[in-house]
Amino acid sequence: VANFHKALILGKGKTLTNEASTKKAELDNCPSVSPYLRGQSKLIFKPDLTLEEVQEIRLLNV
Repeated sequence: VANFHKALILGKGKTLTNEASTKKAELDNCPSVSPYLRGQSKLIFKPDLTLEEVQEIRLLNV
C-alpha cells in the first residue's frame, strides 16, 4: 500500500524543456511564408466511406 502522506522532494535539475524555452530560435534562413503552402485544400469524402476503404487507400500510399 502506498503512503500518500510522504513528502516528495523535487530537485532543480536541468531539463530539456527549460533549455529549449530559453534558447532563441535561429530563423535567419526561414521565409516568413512557406513556398509549399498554396492555400486551403478542400477535402471531399463520399458519405458511405468505410474504415476499411480508408485503411486500404492508406496502405496503397505507403
